[in-house]
Amino acid sequence: MKKNCVIIGSSASNLGALLMLDEVLINFKSKFQKFYISVPFEKDKEIIKKLAESHGIIFELIEWRITNILISYFLSNFLYLKKFTKTNRAFLNSEFTLDISGICFVENRGLKYLIYNLICIYLPSNTNSKIIKLPQSFGPINSKSYMKIASKSLKKCFLIFTRGTSSFNLLNNMGIKSTESLDLGLLNLIDEDKISHNKQTVGIVPSIIVKNKYKKNNQDYVSQIYKLIKNNKNKRFIVFNHTYSEKNNNFSDNLLIDELKTYIKSDTKNVEIKNNIQNLDELINVYSELDTIITSRYHSLVLAIKHGVYPLVIGWNQKYNDLLEKFELENSIINTNFKNSNNDFQNINKLLKTSIDLRVPKFNMDIFKMNNHVKNKLFTINYDSKI
Repeated sequence: MKKNCVIIGSSASNLGALLMLDEVLINFKSKFQKFYISVPFEKDKEIIKKLAESHGIIFELIEWRITNILISYFLSNFLYLKKFTKTNRAFLNSEFTLDISGICFVENRGLKYLIYNLICIYLPSNTNSKIIKLPQSFGPINSKSYMKIASKSLKKCFLIFTRGTSSFNLLNNMGIKSTESLDLGLLNLIDEDKISHNKQTVGIVPSIIVKNKYKKNNQDYVSQIYKLIKNNKNKRFIVFNHTYSEKNNNFSDNLLIDELKTYIKSDTKNVEIKNNIQNLDELINVYSELDTIITSRYHSLVLAIKHGVYPLVIGWNQKYNDLLEKFELENSIINTNFKNSNNDFQNINKLLKTSIDLRVPKFNMDIFKMNNHVKNKLFTINYDSKI
């Protein structure tokens, strides 16, 4: 008889997280009888529900707010209280927990984030649900005490897939076994012969996180995007959101695009604005129109590579470099310290002007070998039986 599974780390505010949920359901829907899918915000329910329904699966949504999971974790430590919350019952009814969080144990994110990471391991562990951390980035970790805490908890995981060489090496140095992997969104690559080019359209994915990092150094970001568009009138641009929120937070790329719209005048006719994308179909349709994309959102980079769109990246984290190097695209990134936005965009502009005839290199054999190794690890498990 097929078992059940809990999926944690899903979100509709970040379309990258929604992409990961979609990929999990594509790859695992035949493996489990029922899915319990975590929902962090009330506003996410309808979008996640529609996505799950589109896969024709049996599912139930479980609340994943910080208060709820703290209570659930506390109760999971007591034998007779483990079934008290709906969240705990989901874990107790599930042989496996699939964690699609994307990033884990980043020391400079502070205590609250560390507690969240620990609960994502100890809550399923306390209810005997085996944890599979699907491809995600780990670190950076600098202090020995933080590394000790992370190491102790990660040893409770059943399988760990690290997104990139630097994360793999970090866990290896901590004595944690893992399998190096590409992002889950690149596990099933599109046939290269089906990718068309010469659309002469450039996508721009503004990031509120990047804006805030520049702002700390009194550097402007939005006006630099506008100048880039204005100085390339021979190109067509589509500016679109990869995250969506009605409030100012780390997911409000759509509100950042609203700010950009105030710069764009009637004579700027080479740009189209799409700042209300809230589902994957709309998002992927944009990529089908592009040849090149300028981005700092990780899953925008993932979708670009998957759909043969040449990426130009303003990056600051090793995860971007790890992924680009795998696809021989290491020259398409500007690694920034956020202290000179004008210089960064001048460099992006130079890359843009020389990328007219560039294409994403053909997927090499190492990529396919890595994907096959990951698939073997994931899909040779007998999910129907006790392990």
